[in-house]
Amino acid sequence: MRLMSKISDKFLIINHHGASRPQLAALVVDAMVNVGYRFSEIETAKPWGLYFSIDNDQADKFIKDFFPEIDPQEARLGNADAVLTPKILLHLPGQRNSWQYHHRRAEIWHFLTKGHYHKSLTDAQGEQREAKPGDIVKFSPRERHRLVGASDSLTFVAEIWQHVDNELSNEEDIIRLDDDFNRK
Repeated sequence: MRLMSKISDKFLIINHHGASRPQLAALVVDAMVNVGYRFSEIETAKPWGLYFSIDNDQADKFIKDFFPEIDPQEARLGNADAVLTPKILLHLPGQRNSWQYHHRRAEIWHFLTKGHYHKSLTDAQGEQREAKPGDIVKFSPRERHRLVGASDSLTFVAEIWQHVDNELSNEEDIIRLDDDFNRK
């Protein structure tokens, strides 16, 4: 059984656990540490859910485990020296992150469980799209996007930040066009 399947199975178990945020964080950390991952940041206080930043030096392992159909060179957008930031996103049921875009990064999402998203080249959000487990969605820099949790379960997404220049993108590289939580 592939590692991603094992981790996804653990996430499905977590999904039906009814845990608090600290318990969810501990379960995700345990699942990822047990397969060799280290974390550079764990954020449990986002209004829409939690995220787990994996050490950048484990990006190739993350690609192999969660994006096996993508070559690490392709993930680096053809720049062999480009830094990648791998993350696990956990969206609470029905919660949405901001309608946003970034200047210094592209992103790739792999839905590990069901969920929804919006994607547009303009500020118009458009229709919500359904994502099934296994769906991969790519966003270029400045492409508008929003992740939406499934209405009845947690949504787990493996994400890669593809930094497009030498100044690494971070949480400050979020241009919010709309936000349910009135963040700027």
